Amino acid sequence: MTEFISLGSAVTAAAFAVMLARQYLSRKKFYQLIWTVSMSLFALGAFLEFVMSGVNVNAPLFDFYYVIIGPQVGLLGAGVVYLLRPRLGKYVLYFVALLSASLIVSVLLSPTNITGLVAGTPTPLETYQQWFQSSVVYGIYYAVAAVNTAPRDLTQVLDYLGAVLVIGGGLLSFAIDRRRKYALLLALGALMNAIGGILLGVLGDPDVFLYFEFFGIVLFFLGFLMSSRFDPRSGMEHTAAVPTPSGAPKT
Repeated sequence: MTEFISLGSAVTAAAFAVMLARQYLSRKKFYQLIWTVSMSLFALGAFLEFVMSGVNVNAPLFDFYYVIIGPQVGLLGAGVVYLLRPRLGKYVLYFVALLSASLIVSVLLSPTNITGLVAGTPTPLETYQQWFQSSVVYGIYYAVAAVNTAPRDLTQVLDYLGAVLVIGGGLLSFAIDRRRKYALLLALGALMNAIGGILLGVLGDPDVFLYFEFFGIVLFFLGFLMSSRFDPRSGMEHTAAVPTPSGAPKT
């Protein structure tokens, strides 16, 4: 049952968020707090994908899902910039927060209408609910088409901005210091959703997107674990980077 792939993504992202939160509490690095919020939103969004695959999806549930997934990539990108250039990252974070607040307000002012028939889709699946029951990916795809222009545009800006910042930040970090191989995993993890969306359109298989969503968060998690253990003085990994309840040394 492919809907459990989303559950796997949710569990992985939740574990990621917990580790980020522990690091923030230990080190008080603000970018770690930004990433904690981003990964928490990702985990909740992936869990809602799992939920929507087995329940009747109404407009409030879908709108809640939509405002959850909108800011997550933008916040991830803001965290990357904050890590590399804190002064610039502060303004990027302000911009992402403004876009995210605008997204929430726009959805509240113009809720999505996913009742009735879906225009332009082939029979026998004609309603939004039928598409959700067939595949949560296709259900989301057609429901997003029903979202009003303003929130859809805001979400696209957040997605594109965040993807460019994460991928660009990862590649830049590796270019500056070739020992930082974890940066390539971070960039590749961010690419997975885009690749999954492209293959979804090419192959017409909704399961592809769910697999790539899962692979993306796993790669990002692995990159984070490698970066946490990276000692910039030696270029080697060490085991004291991830904080423990007993108070491991900080890097």
